[in-house]
Amino acid sequence: MSVFLAATAGIYYIVQLPVADVVDPADAALRLKAEGGDTLLLRPPIAAAGATVPLLTVLGEGNEGVDVHVEDGALDAATAAELREVWSLALPATRGPINWTTTARGNGRSRIDIGLRAAPHAMATAATAATTAAPGRPEVEFAQAGSGSAAALRVRVRNAVAVLRLTVLLGDEAAAGGQHSAPAERNVLRIGSAGALKLPGALPIGLEVSEGRAIVLVFPVGAPAGRFYLGEGAEGPGVGEDAGVAVRDVGLRRRDGSYKWYACSAGKGRLFPWPRAPGPDDCAANPTLRAHHLALAPEQVALRVDGAGFVVSDGVARGGDWLARLERYKLPAALLGLCYSALANWVWQVCWVRRRAAA
Repeated sequence: MSVFLAATAGIYYIVQLPVADVVDPADAALRLKAEGGDTLLLRPPIAAAGATVPLLTVLGEGNEGVDVHVEDGALDAATAAELREVWSLALPATRGPINWTTTARGNGRSRIDIGLRAAPHAMATAATAATTAAPGRPEVEFAQAGSGSAAALRVRVRNAVAVLRLTVLLGDEAAAGGQHSAPAERNVLRIGSAGALKLPGALPIGLEVSEGRAIVLVFPVGAPAGRFYLGEGAEGPGVGEDAGVAVRDVGLRRRDGSYKWYACSAGKGRLFPWPRAPGPDDCAANPTLRAHHLALAPEQVALRVDGAGFVVSDGVARGGDWLARLERYKLPAALLGLCYSALANWVWQVCWVRRRAAA
């Protein structure tokens, strides 16, 4: 009897374990609302040394000037050199809070590219980070930061350097309402508390943002008409298609740090060995999830996720069909069958054979 109970307990333990599966389409559109203070959190792989990995490209519609505010950052070396040597501008500062705002709207489309570059301290732990979610693994947060009639997207990057490229793509006469001389858009660049630089919008500005500092993109309308591309969807042969970005894990996180919804990369059918919800340390080194189709609305930012992994809802990990699981794991199923056979034989002995012997 004790053997049967031990085997049953073992089987019960197995069937309670989380199992990786394909992300349910019903969970594919994660939503956060600005008033709740929630954020969307992504953890992409670490970029190779010296490489910049595309994270997000924002293409504004015609005359939809997008303003950019950075809590703390610096002009990259190439931009600082061009402003000094080519444009003969005296830079009041090269580091501090940065604002890139539209002062004169014209015929053009704002383009903001955000990439990730490995932080110096992250490269020192890259070898261990390949197999664990050690400190130094990049984290990207998206949140809605607008108010009133202006929508805004807040992006915060930790354990990596966010690299920005700001420019305005020139339009054509048709987009300018048929004018023969379309006015050029002009922007103001302000770094710290020093004076502002008035620049042509088409002049590319490169920035490096300090770790953990916010990047806020402010749109002049509540429902932006611009397009958001995660990964490399804005370039190459698949231009216009949101290819998305590979992530080790992704979640909808509350202000207190707990998750409403969380997914952790794992091959379909993988059995998690512990009866608890998987976390960042438990995700596969090679991402099996992709995040794509970022969308900004007046009171929320949305994101789609697909792929396979462990899924956790409000702290409870999802398990699979226990019958299908026993079919997959043959040895525990065979042991359970033997235990039930032994139990049936014991019941037969107690209830029938011994009763007949006593009679």
